[in-house]
Amino acid sequence: MEILKKEMKLMGYTARSLADRLGLSSPSVHAWMNGIKPSPPSILKLKQLGFSDTACLDPRKDVEV
Repeated sequence: MEILKKEMKLMGYTARSLADRLGLSSPSVHAWMNGIKPSPPSILKLKQLGFSDTACLDPRKDVEV
């Protein structure tokens, strides 16, 4: 499972709920889940929510579940 999806699941976020929490659109979060790197302001917001550097900088990196 990709690291961003794994961390979202562990924290209880869906794409929609994370987007709402960040004040962004769901397509933005879906883009990250499909390998697009978040913008620097979004990375900062993700880190403030507790997401790892790897999830922010390499969201599609595969990790063990």
